[in-house]
Formats: sequence, structure tokens, C-alpha cells
Amino acid sequence: MAISPAPKQKNEPSKPVQIDAKTERQIKEVINRGGSTKQADAESIQLAKLVNVSLTIEEIEAIAELRQCRPRDGRSKKKVPVSQHAWLVEAAQEKIERERKKYGISK
Repeated sequence: MAISPAPKQKNEPSKPVQIDAKTERQIKEVINRGGSTKQADAESIQLAKLVNVSLTIEEIEAIAELRQCRPRDGRSKKKVPVSQHAWLVEAAQEKIERERKKYGISK
């Protein structure tokens, strides 16, 4: 493998670009004007809140067993179970949907 020396740098300073007063004023106007932020709808914003959940060992084992029973992904040859967190979130969403139907509450 050939080793070459580092490229030599020129010690000459770069020449400044001449900008007329009108162009400079336009540049400053754009900078001072700033940008606008995207206004998001209140409906499109979904904030997450962390919640600690205490489960018994039997409940955790039952969840693990149910996670293992899920059919495998058709694209993969390995059976990769859904994560415990994803399973609990999905279970909570299903429960919310059932309770809303039961009590006639709409979103």
C-alpha cells in the first residue's frame, strides 16, 4: 500500500466576496424575519406518559406464555415474540375499546 504525504495547504487567505449594499440589506431582512413554525392541531399531538405497573409473578408468566403463543411473522423464519411492553400497551388499548363500547363512550 502506497503512502503519500498530506496535501499541502496554501497559506493565502481567501478573497472576500464583494456584496453591494442592496444585496446585503436583503440578506439581513431575511435573517431578521426568521422562520415560522408549523402549527400543529391539538388532535394530532399525542403525548406519552410513563406509568409504572406492578404485576404478580403469575401475571408476568401468563403474559410471557401468551406472547410465545403468537403466530410468527410470515417474513421471518424465526419466531420473535412481541415485547412485553408492546403486549401490555396493546392489551390496554383493547380494554379501552371494549369499555368504550360497553358504556357507549365515543372517542
